[in-house]
Order: sequence, then C-alpha cells, then structure tokens
Amino acid sequence: SEQSTYYRLKKLEEQLGIRYILEVNILKLGYTPYILFIKFEKDSPSSDELRAIFSKEARVQFAAITKGENDLMVYFIEEDPINTFDYVWALLTQTDLKKYDATWSYEPFAEVYSFMPLKDEFFKFVLSKREWHRTKESSKPSGRELLHRELAVLRELNGNSAKSFNDIDKDN
Repeated sequence: SEQSTYYRLKKLEEQLGIRYILEVNILKLGYTPYILFIKFEKDSPSSDELRAIFSKEARVQFAAITKGENDLMVYFIEEDPINTFDYVWALLTQTDLKKYDATWSYEPFAEVYSFMPLKDEFFKFVLSKREWHRTKESSKPSGRELLHRELAVLRELNGNSAKSFNDIDKDN
C-alpha cells in the first residue's frame, strides 16, 4: 500500500542516511552556466586567498585549483551573455586576483555535464532579485519573475530536498 511504502522509505532514509539534492535547471530560470579557466604566469594566490575571493561571489558555484594546462577552474552562472564579460572583468580587476599576472578564458558550460548544486547565496543575492512584487503597473508576475512562495520553496529545498511543503510553510 502507499502508506506502507511511505514508512518503508522513511525507515530506509533514517537507517542509511539517505538525503535528497535539489537539481535546478538554471537554463529554465534564464541563467547560463560558464566555466572559467585561469593560468597564473608566475605567482598564484593561496587556497585561503581564493576561498576568500570566491566565497563572496554569489554567482560562483564552484572553484577548484587544478594542475596542468590551467591552475584554476571556476564554475559560475550569469543571466545575460552580454554581462558575462563584465562579470569576468570585475573578477579580474576588482578582486585580489588583480595582483596576479594570468591568462583568463571562459566558455558556456553545457548542461550535458549534468548539474552543479547551487550555493545558498545564489538564492539570497541573485535569484531573489527576480521576486515579483505587486505594483500598480504589474498586477501579475511576468514569465521570468518568481512569487515569494516559489523562491522560498526553492531556497528551502536547496538546503534539504526532503523537507515537506508543510514544514516549509511553517518556516516561511
């Protein structure tokens, strides 16, 4: 029965520590994933410096120090392809990375690579700008705007995909 299956699943989740991960198709939200490669010429920043730089960047979802052709790989999300160059330029000129001579290159990161989990900061500082607020001119959300409730559900499920909608309602 449905109820029996539900309790079996809950028991397995507890016994095995099963967790669920929210997989958001950011393309449907109007964002494009990019991969940025950086090759430092001489000196390179320490891992602590890199952590301090990229932890402040809500669009950066993942960064890794690599060996070989490039020294650093950064996965980031941008809404407008025209703004992508401006964002990369800001990283290059307005962060502590400006102290290092390096070659930078970036390209779209195709979704065929599966998905990348999103940082909470993406929901708080980037996607929250899409939250619709009723105004005289805007009685309904446009196709790209999110209701407060939709944004809250995405943010909560990003942290715990097994959270029930009832619990989400209580918290918000």
